[in-house]
Amino acid sequence: MMSLAYAERPARAALAASLAVNVFLLGFTMVRQLPLPEWHASPAARPERPGLFSMRTLEPLLNALPAADAALLRDAFLARRDEILAARRGFQEAMEPLRAEIRRDPVDPDRLKDAMETARYKRQQFLPIVEQVLLRAVPEMSPQGRQVLSNFHVAN
Repeated sequence: MMSLAYAERPARAALAASLAVNVFLLGFTMVRQLPLPEWHASPAARPERPGLFSMRTLEPLLNALPAADAALLRDAFLARRDEILAARRGFQEAMEPLRAEIRRDPVDPDRLKDAMETARYKRQQFLPIVEQVLLRAVPEMSPQGRQVLSNFHVAN
C-alpha cells in the first residue's frame, strides 16, 4: 500500500511546476506588453518617453485582485520601476546591433549569433526583477488574492 506522503509528491511537483510556469508567463507577458519603439527607427530617432513602464500591463490582474492585494502588487512593481526600465532599456539597446546584423549583406552567422545571445541575455535581466516583486508582495497578500494570482492567465 502506498503511503500518503508518497502519493502527494506528484501533486506537489505539479503545483510547483504550475506556479513556476505562471510566474514565467506573467513576466514574459509584461515584457511583451511594454511599448517598444518603432522597429525601423534608428536609436537617435526614437524619442525618450517618460512613461515606458505602464501599469496598464497589470490592469487585468490588478482588477481581478481584492483591492488591498492589488495595492500591494502595484506598490511592489512601482518600487522596482527604475530597475524594470533599466532592464527594458538594456534590451532595447541590445536589439539595435541585432537588427544591424540582420540587415547586413552578406549575413555573418557568427556575428548574428553573438548579437542574438547579447539580446537574449539583456531580455533575461527582466525576469529576476519580476520574481523579486512577487517575493515582496505575495507573502503579504490574502489567501484569496494569492488564489487569484495563481490562477491568473494573460490572454494573448
